[in-house]
Amino acid sequence: MTQLHEAVFVYGVTADSALPLPAMTGVDSAAVGPVRRGGLAALVSPIDRTELRAADVRAHWRVLEQAFEHAPVLPVRFGTVM
Repeated sequence: MTQLHEAVFVYGVTADSALPLPAMTGVDSAAVGPVRRGGLAALVSPIDRTELRAADVRAHWRVLEQAFEHAPVLPVRFGTVM
């Protein structure tokens, strides 16, 4: 298995001005936070594995649903890891 360093799972993108959003947990119950750049904020959480599971799909959509309640969010395709 490939070891990952500082990899993040990406859920979606919103306007930086929409922050802060409520506390959310994502894949592996990791805290979701923003990565800000150029007026936008990617909603991400750390991930330290290379394979994804069915539970990860549910976590992905749960984060998006919670974020949608507070701000417009452009969803990112499931499984996007950077």
